[in-house]
Amino acid sequence: MGEQTIIRNRFRGPSTSGNGGYSCGLIAKEIAGPGEGAVEVKLTAPPPLDTALTLTANDQGVAMMEDERVIGVGAATTLDLDPPPSPGLDKAAAGVEHFAAYDNHALPECFVCGPHRKTPDALCLFTGPYDGSGVVAAPWTPAADFADEDGTISTEIIWAALDCPGYFGLQQPGLTALLGKMTAQIEKAPKAGEKCVVIGWGIESDGRKHYAGSALYNASGDLLGKARQVWIALKQ
Repeated sequence: MGEQTIIRNRFRGPSTSGNGGYSCGLIAKEIAGPGEGAVEVKLTAPPPLDTALTLTANDQGVAMMEDERVIGVGAATTLDLDPPPSPGLDKAAAGVEHFAAYDNHALPECFVCGPHRKTPDALCLFTGPYDGSGVVAAPWTPAADFADEDGTISTEIIWAALDCPGYFGLQQPGLTALLGKMTAQIEKAPKAGEKCVVIGWGIESDGRKHYAGSALYNASGDLLGKARQVWIALKQ
């Protein structure tokens, strides 16, 4: 028997399952912390809400289980990803004005990017384009509610913040997709109240699979974390 965890309804993505980045982050934090390298997590089933889950380590990494059902698996890896530079807080704020899904969001109660949610209950990262570069951005000041005892923002929250900006970085109107796999590397965790910038950008598409990147910076433009995601388009 491994460590027990529960994904509370607060951390939902779809209305009946956990936000993908948050759920992946719960697995990743059992493998590597900030400054300890990259972790790849693959979701194999929708993470259930308000349900007892078990995080079990094995030779391959860590698995999240609901009884005998595998929800996700993670393992240490390397991440070859060179993010664009931070646009800075002012341009990131301009991106919020151009967020594409205020009125037509497929998952309007998503913990990360749902416009029906409010801070500080949710992250409310409304990343939008700020110039013609193909990058979307938003500012983010992590709330104390998401910090550990020393004020450091927890791993699963950072993974959540790196999740949805990648989807919006694809900039494909009408695309409904869910996170299938995420690889992230946290260099340094921000502190509660620290002004940050999060960005996302599209990498490539192959059929129903869409690849995107995201990154987190502090106000000085220093890279705090980066991620690459695989988004799976839902069948119409």
